[in-house]
Amino acid sequence: MGDDKPIKISIDRDEIFADRPSGMRHSLYLDPEAREVSTFSVVGSGQPIAAFHGRALMISIPVGVRGSDLADWLEGERDAIGEIFGDYLGSEWNGNNHVGRWRVPGDYCDMPDHVDAVCKLELSLGEAELPTLWPAGDYLAAGDYTDRELELLTTPEGREELAEELIAGADHSVVLDRDDLIEYLTDYHARISDDEI
Repeated sequence: MGDDKPIKISIDRDEIFADRPSGMRHSLYLDPEAREVSTFSVVGSGQPIAAFHGRALMISIPVGVRGSDLADWLEGERDAIGEIFGDYLGSEWNGNNHVGRWRVPGDYCDMPDHVDAVCKLELSLGEAELPTLWPAGDYLAAGDYTDRELELLTTPEGREELAEELIAGADHSVVLDRDDLIEYLTDYHARISDDEI
C-alpha cells in the first residue's frame, strides 16, 4: 500500500515533550496511509479516531525528550517504520466504521498492537536512552554545593556562570534548561539568605 512513497518525519525539533501538571501525554503518531510519522499530544486518555479504529498507530514518547533527539532517532529507524507501514493492508468497512487491517504472521487482524514491528519500534524507543529534560529542582535536589559554588550564588552573574557549568558538566543523558537553573539558583540563594538572618 504505497510502499514506494517516501516516509515523512514531521517532528518539531524545538519541542520538549515535558511532563505537564495537566496530565498531557505525548505520542508518536504513525499514519501508514500518508506514510508519515508526527506527534500527537492530549490531556487524558483520548486518541485520534484513526488510531482508535486501527488506521494509525500511537507509541508513547518518554517524558522530557527533546524533539531534535527524537527526530534524529527516528531518522535511524526508517527501515523499522517502513516495515510497520508495509504491514498495513488498508482499511475496510466493518459495518460501523472504516477499520485498519494489518498483516501479522500467517494472518491479518484489525488490532495493530499485534504487529511485531510496532513492538520492536516501541522497545527500541524505550532502550534508546534519549537525553531527557530535568527540572532544576530535581537535578539539584541534593543541595550539595562547594564553597566556590555557594560564592557564585551571591551574584546574578555568578548564578549564570554556575548554570553554564552545570549544563556543561551534566551527563549526556541529562538536558538542563539554563533559565530554569538560574531561576532555581536565585530562589535557592534567597532561601539560604533568609535562613542566615
